Amino acid sequence: MIKKVVITGGSGFLGRTLAFAAIKRGWQVVAIARHSDPALIAEGVKFVLVDIANPDSAPLLAAAFSGADIIFHTAAKSDYWGHWKEYRATNIYGTENVIAAAQAAGVPHLVYTSSPSVVYTGEDIINGNESLPYSKVWKESYYAFTKAKAEQAVLAANGKDLKTVALRPHLIWGPGDTHLLPTIVKRTSEGRLRMVGEGHNIVSLTHVANVVHAHMQVADALDSGNGKICGKAYFITDQEGVNLWQWINRILKGLGIPELKRENAQSLRGACCAARLVEIFWHIFSIDCPPPITRFVAKHLARTHTFSTVAAERDFGYYSIIDSEAELAALIESLKKGEM
Repeated sequence: MIKKVVITGGSGFLGRTLAFAAIKRGWQVVAIARHSDPALIAEGVKFVLVDIANPDSAPLLAAAFSGADIIFHTAAKSDYWGHWKEYRATNIYGTENVIAAAQAAGVPHLVYTSSPSVVYTGEDIINGNESLPYSKVWKESYYAFTKAKAEQAVLAANGKDLKTVALRPHLIWGPGDTHLLPTIVKRTSEGRLRMVGEGHNIVSLTHVANVVHAHMQVADALDSGNGKICGKAYFITDQEGVNLWQWINRILKGLGIPELKRENAQSLRGACCAARLVEIFWHIFSIDCPPPITRFVAKHLARTHTFSTVAAERDFGYYSIIDSEAELAALIESLKKGEM
């Protein structure tokens, strides 16, 4: 029976949502983060403030992991732009530190929050499944490349004493989002977001409630001895893709912001050419702020990316627990009130 859970990235969007769900189950929660969260502390969550990327963090992590029944490793550098060393440190070295500490502390289960970006190619992916090879396009996305390396390390660590699983939610959205929707709204309001491509691309989204649900299902499966999921990765989505630009425009319209028009769209080829020049300029002059566009972002805005959840449904009974239409309407209302 699960009694204690440790969550890395415990103050982040997914991490804190997982923490609240774990509290509802009556679990003791320890959060690993760089800063604490007063709301979680008020609920009895213990915070251990440590940088998982620090090579000296393994002993501190092992102490924090002591007595844990499962670790949810959600911590990552997920920004679309940054220095290679930062991605490598957090996503690769940090994950290796978490694995080593889990093994040292004798933790039996580790669930890694991965990403469909681990199979990124820059091309359309339609109903992709877990047979897709890992991304090798590291120059376009340090994030995709380092998340792939981290996932491989987690799955390779699966063994008799430590059972591991990786979950790949795509574009997490919902209450508490501080990244996806706020960025879209802000950039559009400032006139810095344009439609890229023909506007027909379909994408899989994953509501944060579904991501948490999948993590809890995997935790229960591991606790019950479900060996068929061990050492494997699974795509997690809302199960029905959306037209990306129609979805964005629905949010903008609900907020009273002018919608993005196809007649003002930029071609994918043009966007990628501009992005390549911008990337070169940013690298040469070591500019700290993120560039307005990158090839990775341009291709995500223009390409179709949908993923199959058949394996997750088959192996641990995954299913979507939310009404996407109702959740989106509620989210728009929250954005109107400035609650996100």
